[in-house]
Amino acid sequence: MPLPEQRAIAAILDSADADIQAADALIGKLRRERDGLLHDLLTRGVDESGALRDPDAHPEQFKDSELGRIPVGWKVVTLKNVCSYITDGTHEGATPIEQTSDSVPFLYVSCIRDGKIYWDKAAYISREIYNRISVGREPHINTILYTVVGSYGHAALVDNLVEFSFQRHIAYLLPDETKIAPRFLMAWLNSPTARQRADKIAIGNAQKTITLGGLFAFPVLLPTDKSEQQLVVDVLSVHNDRIDLEESRRDKLRAIKAGLMDDLLTGRVRVHDLEGWTHDSQA
Repeated sequence: MPLPEQRAIAAILDSADADIQAADALIGKLRRERDGLLHDLLTRGVDESGALRDPDAHPEQFKDSELGRIPVGWKVVTLKNVCSYITDGTHEGATPIEQTSDSVPFLYVSCIRDGKIYWDKAAYISREIYNRISVGREPHINTILYTVVGSYGHAALVDNLVEFSFQRHIAYLLPDETKIAPRFLMAWLNSPTARQRADKIAIGNAQKTITLGGLFAFPVLLPTDKSEQQLVVDVLSVHNDRIDLEESRRDKLRAIKAGLMDDLLTGRVRVHDLEGWTHDSQA
């Protein structure tokens, strides 16, 4: 391969890397903005117009609690108060197998991140094992999975009905929807305030753990008006949708780069075949 073409390929791939890095930087910025907004929404609340309450301008709208100053219309409850069922994953061994048409996803702690379930990171188990270990942990829409061992403190919502099982390092929370909106509870568990509380109650040294007893007593900041819970969820949804869009764009850039590398580095496509490339401009 001529040296000018080698240089051209390097320039093309460098440009693709720069685009991916810029996308990652934007996603990081959007996540930090969302986390800041999440803290404000879940400590200040929103009024009927969707605006954040201001504790400085209107101190009468706030009261003291074990979690600091909170809106007057909010209260501190426990997960046991707002969930109809709390348990952890299977304590039995589940030997992974190759994915087949009849196998069932098996989730690890690493599958729960950023408020999402990463199904592509799941292992697979046989249906026979699934039927045995999933009794009492059957999948339900609006179940929340919450990591409790090692990389603890990550929550994700089950938003479609699929069969799956999960290791004991993940807790299974079934919200009582007469009291709390499932997406509000997920947002609270992923909030900076809840993460700080998780750090306080996690026990152990080598691998910290939030016990089931700790989960039962885990505090939840709860607006008594369910319409305010939904307002908080709606505001966050706008920001999460923007992050999802940018992540999708970033993933497309990664796929394009992978395709370019395969085509250009194998000679399947020559640089001079690409639109806009000339030998003189790249020499």
